[in-house]
This record gives sequence, C-alpha cells and structure tokens, in this order.
Amino acid sequence: MSSDAVALMTAGLGILVFLTSACRPSTAVARVGASVTVLATVIIYLIWRYGRLGDMPAGGSAEAVWMWSFLLVETACLLSFALLAVLLSRSLERQRTQQPDSGEARLRSLEAAELPRVDVWIATYNEEWAILEKTIIGALAIDWPPELLRIWVLDDGRRDWLRDECAGMGVGYLTRPDNAGRKAGNHNNALATTGAPFILSVDADFVVYPNILYRTLGLFDDPEVAIVQTPQAYFNIDPTRRALDLGQRSPHGYDGIDMFYRTLQPARDAWRSAFYCGTSAVLRRTALEDIGGFVTITDIEDQATSVKLLSCGWRVAFLNEVLSNGLAAESGAAYHDQRNRWCRGSLQICYTSFGPFGHGLRPMQRMLFLQEDWVLGSIYPIVFCLAPGVVWLSEWRVFPPIGAWEALGTPLLLFLSIVIYLSWVTKRHWLPLISQAVQLYTAVRLLPTALTTLAKPFGRSLIKILPVTDKGSAATSDGLNRPTAAVLGGMFVFLSGGMIWRMTSGQPLAMHAPEIGALLFWTALNLTVLAIAIRACGEPIPDNREPWFATDEPALFQCGDGGIPVKIEALSMTGALIRGPNLEEPGASCKLAIVGFDRSIGARVHKHLEDGAIWLEFDVLPVAIKHSLIRKLFVAADPAPDSETPAWPIFLTLARRVFYS
Repeated sequence: MSSDAVALMTAGLGILVFLTSACRPSTAVARVGASVTVLATVIIYLIWRYGRLGDMPAGGSAEAVWMWSFLLVETACLLSFALLAVLLSRSLERQRTQQPDSGEARLRSLEAAELPRVDVWIATYNEEWAILEKTIIGALAIDWPPELLRIWVLDDGRRDWLRDECAGMGVGYLTRPDNAGRKAGNHNNALATTGAPFILSVDADFVVYPNILYRTLGLFDDPEVAIVQTPQAYFNIDPTRRALDLGQRSPHGYDGIDMFYRTLQPARDAWRSAFYCGTSAVLRRTALEDIGGFVTITDIEDQATSVKLLSCGWRVAFLNEVLSNGLAAESGAAYHDQRNRWCRGSLQICYTSFGPFGHGLRPMQRMLFLQEDWVLGSIYPIVFCLAPGVVWLSEWRVFPPIGAWEALGTPLLLFLSIVIYLSWVTKRHWLPLISQAVQLYTAVRLLPTALTTLAKPFGRSLIKILPVTDKGSAATSDGLNRPTAAVLGGMFVFLSGGMIWRMTSGQPLAMHAPEIGALLFWTALNLTVLAIAIRACGEPIPDNREPWFATDEPALFQCGDGGIPVKIEALSMTGALIRGPNLEEPGASCKLAIVGFDRSIGARVHKHLEDGAIWLEFDVLPVAIKHSLIRKLFVAADPAPDSETPAWPIFLTLARRVFYS
C-alpha cells in the first residue's frame, strides 16, 4: 500500500489545489468536493498507518509504548478532523444572507401595532460603568418602536449606584437576593419578571447596532426557530494579536473565534447544530418556557440551553452578519480564564440527560456536541510539538521502519492537504503557523481544565476558574503572561536541546536521509510555532484601555481666539490623533470641534508623535458629549466586510515581530 498511498494522496492534493484555486468556498459543489477529497486523504493515510501494524515493535518496551501511544493520539486527532471535514461540507451562509433582507422589508411594511414587543436583557455582575454605559447607550439607540421595546439591566451585583444610573437613563433595573445559577439564574429571574415574546440578549460589554431587531426577527417566521444568533465581533485588539502586532494587518483573529463564527456556525446551522453564545442573539420566550428556562447546572448557560432546545425539537439559526461589537479578553490571564470556563461548561453538557449521550438529539447533533475537541484539541498540539524532541533524545521512532520516501512523502502530503483545505474553507480565518501557535498557546493552559473536568465535572472545580471574565481595570497585566511563557519556553528548550544534543553527541540517528529530513522539517516547523506562541505571551500594555477608531474627517482645533482646520486620524473616548499646521506644544489647553457635535471638546496637547500627528487628551467629558461620542464610535460603527485576508502581509509582519523585535 505504501507506493499506492503516496500516489493516491498526491492525486488528492492535486485535486485540492485545483478546487481551492478555481473556486470559492461558498460554491456548494466545490465545498463538497474539497471536503470529500481531504476526507479521502485522511482515510488513505490511516489505512497506510494501520497497514503497517505488523511492523510495530512487540512486547512492553518503552519504544513500543511510545509508538502505540502516538498512533492512538494521531488516530483520535484525524478522526476529529474527519468529523470537521464532514461538518464543513455544508453551510447555510448563502441561504441565510437573503432572509434578513426580505424579513426586514416585511417588518418595516407593518404598522407598529403589528410588530412584536421585545425585551432587551443586559446581564451584568461586576462590570464597571465605563463598560456598561456603552451597552446601555447602544440599546437605547435600537431602531424599533419605543412603545414595543423595554430595556432591562439584570444586575447580579446588587449595586445601588447602578440602579440609580439606570433610573436616570430611563431603563429598567432588575436584581435578586442571591446569585444562584449565576448568569442562567439571572436570566431565569428576568424570564419570570418580564413578558415580551422576544428577548434580545446582550452581555454587559457588547454594543448592539440599531438595526439588529429588523435584521433578525424575520428569521422567526420559521416556527421551529428558538434563537437567532449573530457573530461576536470586537472593537479592541485581543492580547495575542496585540502581542504579535497583527491588529492592524488583519481584521480577523486566529484564536479560533472568527473561524468559529464565520465558518463553523454557518456549517453547524446546516446540520441543525448551531448554538446560542450568550450575547448578540434574539430568543423566543415560548421556546425557553417550553424547556423550563435556562439551564443552570453547567458553568455556561448558553450552549447548554441550546442543546436542551435542540433535544426538544427546536432550532437555533445563525445569521452570519455582524450586528454588534464587544470587548475581547484584555489580558492573557482573562483570555485563559474565559476559555477554561467555556471548556468546563461544554464538557459538563456530556453528563446531562439532554446531552450527546442523552435523549432527543439527532445522530449528527450527537457527534457535533461530543465536545471531544476540548480534550483532543488540548492534547494533540502538545504531543505533536514535543514528539520530535522524543525522537532526537531517545531514537524512538514514530513510524515503524518504512521506505525511504514514505517517511517524508506520506505525512507531508497529509499535512499540506489539511493546511490547504482549512485555509481555503475558512477564508483564511485559519492560517498555518499563526493558528497553530495560538492553539498551542491555549492548549498548555486548557489541558488541565479539560482533564480535571472529565474527572470531576460538577461541584467545585479542581482548577480555579472565575465566574465571569475580568474586564476593564480588573483585567490587569504586567506585560508578560508568565505561566504560559514558562511552559512554552520549557517545550522550546526540550525540542531544540534534543536536536542539538543529537547533532553534537557523535551518536547519529540510525535512520535514512529522507527520514531524517522529515524529522528536521517537523522540528523546524514546531520551533517556529513555539517561537510565535512564546511571542504571543508578551502583552504590550496599551497607553489607555479605550479602543481607538481610525477615521478621516475634518475638525477645528481651537487654542485661544483662533481656529485651525485639522484632520482627525483616530478617535477614542479619551482623546484624538489629529494632523494640521502650526499646532501647539505639549501641555497646551485647547478645544476640538467635531462635525455633528453641539459643543467643542476640551482637551490638552498630550504629545507630538514621530509621524507628525498630534495626540490630544480629552478633559473630563460632560455627560451629553460623552453619550454623543459613544454613539459616534460604538453605535454607528461600520463593520468591516467578511472578506479573505491576503496572507503574505500578515506573515511578513509576524516574521518581523517574532524574529526582529
């Protein structure tokens, strides 16, 4: 089978190259063809691997244990990928794009009395006012008849000052005597207190766009739809992209979030397996009441509630249209804690009566909610990264003795096929090296959570996990994610040290040249991935936590009696970057008149930048000016279209960041 495997996999790679070069992933036939081809490549590889079992060492030697263990990890990884390929063979993205337009047109043609009432829920626990205020301002700007819209702040922090702020802004305030069930319990309390037939669920750090209801409510014409979920997008740069200097080069992240929302959720929708993600979604009250409210027994209420709805015959629809913007994790510690909570809560679903081993789900739904990726996705990046080091140090093989070019060709063909397929089908939301590095960065901290959850799924977690993600001033960072850097640094030393020792020890590996070539390629690839992952642990601390928005609009810079026309190049809640002639020196007081604002904004010249721009720092903003600025920056935002990102500029930026800075 050896030469046949290489020939068949080479043919499969050629088909993939043709399909991905000639077609777009939105083309249904090409999508199925590419998925079937990569799936066939995986099957051929596994047949080749298991066809060599007779050559595996027998007995209980250390090398035999290593080779069998690696084979099991490799098999589990490839079976998980095969399930992914089946999932990605379908997508409802194109079909869903037409529904919002027709739904909005129908809704806007109705009289106000014919439209449904909507409750907006803003769940909060400990978020500071600077974050919550933006969310409330966004909710107040929703385009819907005001008599049919009621905004509720669901405060699990029982804060009197927040109750007073809500009263001043004309929004409802709900609290309860305890925090039983955490966010799910908070929502169940609101479910029993409010009464609109539809609910817009918004996290306290998300700002919805005004058209969110007109764009989503039309999908509820399908009586089976319980929830319409939209993508999460972020107005700040997450810590990994910030550390790798990818924030300006790419509109997308590579930590799996964009891939999940832009690729996986539309595919899951086609298999009736999309799920609610806790924010930026509209929910049908009768569906929630049908299952007895939000699920409270897991650490995450959103996915668990979705699975219970699916098991009862309801459907979660996914609309791949950005209709909100939120705050991504602001530090490495917050990033890891957030994903640990997602991991624990997702795995807990497997132990429920309505989960993949319970009742009510369809076969494909059961497969897609097995949650195996939380475990395998944490194990195989670490195993595959360290495996070359084991070979260098011990001379234990990964494969049994095989032909010279089999050792190089077969794994390389599989690797190239998977890389080409994933990069294409995700519209480059997955990129080699970068996505692999971020997955490894996540895995080293996620694996203990996954394993301890399997051992003890309920009760107090064996790994400390915060109930909510720290945001704002609570998301502190000293510029280096030390725990993650220490683990990744140790892996780098193990891998590079093993290679250097073997090359300098005078004890060459008893392998043929192509086999050593494959090992060198594997080692170099993993060292590059590790270098990127280690670099991602460095967290440049921003000058201030308020995000900056690029712009190009005229303004008037006023200092003393005169006024100078300037251009605003970037704007935030705390300041502006402007460019113009003969501006004042640092420390000077001034005012900035922005088009559309009733009053000028008081400021001072903070500093002159090297490129000639001037950084203005705003004075304390009056409430009216602050709200106007929030509406301008966060509510009236124009999200970037979901388009394919050129890869080479990203790789060049990454190379400079990792190897030259």
